[in-house]
Amino acid sequence: MELRQCGRSHLKLPALGVGCWAFGGGAYWGDCSQQDVDAVVRRSVELGINYFDTAEAYNDGRSEESLGQALKGLPRDSLVIGTKVSPSNCYGEALPKHCELSLAGAHSRATARRAPRRRRTLHSRASERSRRNTA
Repeated sequence: MELRQCGRSHLKLPALGVGCWAFGGGAYWGDCSQQDVDAVVRRSVELGINYFDTAEAYNDGRSEESLGQALKGLPRDSLVIGTKVSPSNCYGEALPKHCELSLAGAHSRATARRAPRRRRTLHSRASERSRRNTA
């Protein structure tokens, strides 16, 4: 897989990434089993794809949870997870908070009970890297 330098950062991204919008299933996207997500993620990594795109709104956060489950046991330091936050969360202190929550797999509507499980599931330092590169 061809890797490309990401701006002035130290990140190298593949020419292709994996969109995770359907992960976790849901009424809008339809069924998507965890077994299928695991297979897609593992095969992607085998092929050299290390970039996964998600968002706090995908399946009400279930996409992030499902991706986190699929990443268990994979070399996380070599993976890059991109996320997007809702426009209403792009102001002041809300932006870094929602980036962190989204990358942790705990979007803004998660309950306190579910949030710790999501944070354990999906781990990334991409938002910190992003802050360093835009400073």
